[in-house]
Amino acid sequence: MNRRSYIALLSSALGAGCSASSADGDGTPDTPRGRSDTATPAEESTVETPPSPTETDEAGVGDSADTVETIPVGTREGVENPDDNRPHDVVVWNAANRPRELAVSIVARDGGPRVARRFRFAADAARRFELRTPVAYDVTVRVPVDGRQHSFEVGRNWFDCNSSGHRVRVPGTGPITATAGSTTLYCGEPATE
Repeated sequence: MNRRSYIALLSSALGAGCSASSADGDGTPDTPRGRSDTATPAEESTVETPPSPTETDEAGVGDSADTVETIPVGTREGVENPDDNRPHDVVVWNAANRPRELAVSIVARDGGPRVARRFRFAADAARRFELRTPVAYDVTVRVPVDGRQHSFEVGRNWFDCNSSGHRVRVPGTGPITATAGSTTLYCGEPATE
């Protein structure tokens, strides 16, 4: 995905108010999104933002962190109307000033795609998990050394014609937070299962 897509995603999340955030372990930053025919321009923000890829680095070096790896979850094979069922990103960002291990679990509710393992993160680095199969997922990010964790659902409604993603910020101390955002193009009636 190019930089403009990520900027539009971040702009919509911060400027248009189409984001949700939660800091507790049971929160669900998966609230319904407003939609319109055009994207709303972003306003200046001082919110600390997670990484986004640049045009020159396919792996994605962001403004505040390096995206060291993109991990596919599921497949695009067999997805009906792929332009109306775009992948959804979950970016996990180690916002600490030291390297550490983080446990990431992403499990499809239909028993399909899953990732459940520990990853070594450099200081101020991120991994992007690209959810390719349009189904509902349960996501948990945990800091094994101190037991902090955050869980949320990525609902089926996030897979539409928009660029969308959840950004999980894991600070050195304090609560793990997740923010969800999407561009705001009208996609027609949502898909149902």
